[in-house]
Amino acid sequence: MYPCAVRAVLLLTLTVAGAARPPAPPTPPPSGFDARTGGATVVRRPLDAMVAIRGGLFTMGASAELQSAALDLCREEIGPRHRPSCNRDVVETEGPQRKVYVSGFSLDRVEVTVAAYRACVRAAGCAPGPLTVADSRFLGAGMPVTSVTFGEAEAYCSWRGARLPTEAEWERAARGTDGRVWPWGNALRLSAFNHGRFAAPDDAGGDFVALIRPDGSDGATFVSLVGAHPEGVSPEGILDLAGNAMEWTADYYRAEPPQTTSTVNPRGPDAGAMRVLRGGSWRQPAFFARTTYREAAAPDTRSSEIGFRCARGGILGPGDSRAIEAR
Repeated sequence: MYPCAVRAVLLLTLTVAGAARPPAPPTPPPSGFDARTGGATVVRRPLDAMVAIRGGLFTMGASAELQSAALDLCREEIGPRHRPSCNRDVVETEGPQRKVYVSGFSLDRVEVTVAAYRACVRAAGCAPGPLTVADSRFLGAGMPVTSVTFGEAEAYCSWRGARLPTEAEWERAARGTDGRVWPWGNALRLSAFNHGRFAAPDDAGGDFVALIRPDGSDGATFVSLVGAHPEGVSPEGILDLAGNAMEWTADYYRAEPPQTTSTVNPRGPDAGAMRVLRGGSWRQPAFFARTTYREAAAPDTRSSEIGFRCARGGILGPGDSRAIEAR
């Protein structure tokens, strides 16, 4: 049986793609950002560029201490009435924490946008499904394309000569090499990403999924334009790895994370019923946007909360040392 956190997301992502009715698209994001300070500055690279991630060791997975801290956050967010929902089951698939080696690769700086996906459809490289089923107000050119199945995301990346990132690559990009909890560091900043919230303590009861609500306190009640939260930048300058749209990865899901079976370019199992999602969405509370949180859904799932980004490379290059099993 899957842990309750995964069961929750399965129910969550089966929501009809256009069910949420957002207001008009939000104000466009700043013209650029400074990766060192998170402040707006002159554009140094276009938003649709890929960012190179050097190969090497990084910390993958959550230690028992980090899992306990995550449960404290969950209980704080959810309030006293529903704290029993924040139990060990919702974090147990994140551990153990291990040092793993990932070969150098490149990753999209932002989530794939509606405009980029539309170009693929016009070129007959992609199916139009995500553009036809989503609410029209999720289809702003600069918004992440959502309501996209795993196969459609995979096809788009292939059209670009790229691929979906592995779960380990995604975590490396979000977490850096210093084991951070959030892409920007270890302290929660609710203004740094597009997220939801748990219901207020006096709201009607329900299960874990029923307690999740959209939240406009971060500047966007629903999906936002890509790059709209520059404070959330990762160590290498990648945006939106927390919140906005949760993202498909290449790996099949199993409860034991990849670092339990390999510490060099770890991968999920060879087959399975579900694929791994990472990063949390505009509707999910901060707890779900941590760099180690794992979710899963059937590959044919369409949801206004699911998007993706592409990767390239991932083989040993001249700048990489010989891959040695991390000890």
